[in-house]
Amino acid sequence: MDLKRLYSLAPHGLKSVLLNAYSAALYLERYGKSFRNISEQLESTQWYSADEIKKYQDSKLRELVQHAYKNVPYYHQMFNDLGLRAADIRTVNDLKKLPVLTKADIKTNSSLLLSRVHTANSRGMKFGGTSGTTGSPLRVGWSRHMRIFNNAIDWRQKRWAGIEPGEPIVMLLGQPIVQLDKTKPPFWQQDLCPKFFVDVSFSSAR
Repeated sequence: MDLKRLYSLAPHGLKSVLLNAYSAALYLERYGKSFRNISEQLESTQWYSADEIKKYQDSKLRELVQHAYKNVPYYHQMFNDLGLRAADIRTVNDLKKLPVLTKADIKTNSSLLLSRVHTANSRGMKFGGTSGTTGSPLRVGWSRHMRIFNNAIDWRQKRWAGIEPGEPIVMLLGQPIVQLDKTKPPFWQQDLCPKFFVDVSFSSAR
């Protein structure tokens, strides 16, 4: 039985235990030393001048292209088919040499778009899907580093709004954490682990 089904079948009290256990695991992953190091880097780079930003972007682009050509089968084959080398992509302006990656491309070549460094069976690799609001959903993979980096970026945005890690906030998310057909309260769950991460989910109005 998968965790989502176990959670959906559990009584309210057990749901609270499961939710907070899951939250504790996420907290340990998302707010450790790597999070602090990335946050410090983001705090520095946000003050770059326009020229520094361009140089930084081009440098990171070259790293990404080298990685993609060496480790991602889809891009390795694409470069070979186009007669390109990774060294041919040096700046953002060179991206026009490459075709746009479409949703159809991702669906058709999902396994080939996975890096050999982070295969589907790699430790720390997780998969999720887009909401599909504009069409059919996409299944995408996230490495542990990518999840932490994404979280650090999210908290930089929160700091711009004057919110610091550790301050209480409420998050209204699209993932149901109580049954949508529930007819009696409570219609919510509270995440008690990190006090700044409180999930509230409402069932339909009554």
